[in-house]
Amino acid sequence: MVGLGSGREMSKKNSKKVEHYRQCRLRKKIAEETYSTDTAWIPERFAKVNKYIKIKKDPGVWQVVKVFGRKKAEDIEAQEMDYKKQRKVSDV
Repeated sequence: MVGLGSGREMSKKNSKKVEHYRQCRLRKKIAEETYSTDTAWIPERFAKVNKYIKIKKDPGVWQVVKVFGRKKAEDIEAQEMDYKKQRKVSDV
């Protein structure tokens, strides 16, 4: 006789893992004692203070200086183009 397993095991197999992003302050050295800073949403697995990351389409390496809020990937994607809607409405 073959068992179907517990409900908990079944729900793990059938549930889709939700990816989260964290808003981070990043810093990149551009000259001796001169840094560029930026704030970006990056995947949670990379959002660790003092971790060094590479960003697509950007030369160099960025250091994660501070980690802030957390959002689901789908929410980040949904708000990604909000600035275009705002510009269209405000006629800037």
